[in-house]
Amino acid sequence: MDTKEAVKRLQADLKRVSQNPPVGITVDIQDEGNIFKWNAMIYGPFDTPFEGGCFRLKMEFPPDYPRSPPSVYFFSRMFHPNVYSSGHICLDILQDMSVWKPAYDAGIILCAIQDMLGEPNPDSPANGIANNLYENDNAAYEEKVKEIVSMSQNEQETDKNLNENED
Repeated sequence: MDTKEAVKRLQADLKRVSQNPPVGITVDIQDEGNIFKWNAMIYGPFDTPFEGGCFRLKMEFPPDYPRSPPSVYFFSRMFHPNVYSSGHICLDILQDMSVWKPAYDAGIILCAIQDMLGEPNPDSPANGIANNLYENDNAAYEEKVKEIVSMSQNEQETDKNLNENED
């Protein structure tokens, strides 16, 4: 598969996710001249400690996409057992080539990440502190998550004010 095929697939993915976005997910291209780099926004799933949060992600697609998965990481601060301090995500479909399938598109990837927020996998920890709290002191874990949710809301409000000032 060459880069042209990856571009074609990314254009189709972008169109599909933009025209029929999964609930609580938005995407756009980070730089109009580069379809291989996307911005995404995931809203915290209902009935989870992340509810009410709005989290930014970056997606970087490889030249052989969809044969290989993209690199996806949280740009917003995150406290989660399966998210490294760098924001990179420990999720099998992104890290394990035996699990990755070329049929997965950006929408499926982002839905999987959104699901992961509400259902951490303690068997695959990327953040030991978050994992320990999740397993041993859920009230403390949820309190830390609520701090992250509050930060995300403040960040979103700041962005809204900046955008209004640009108009």
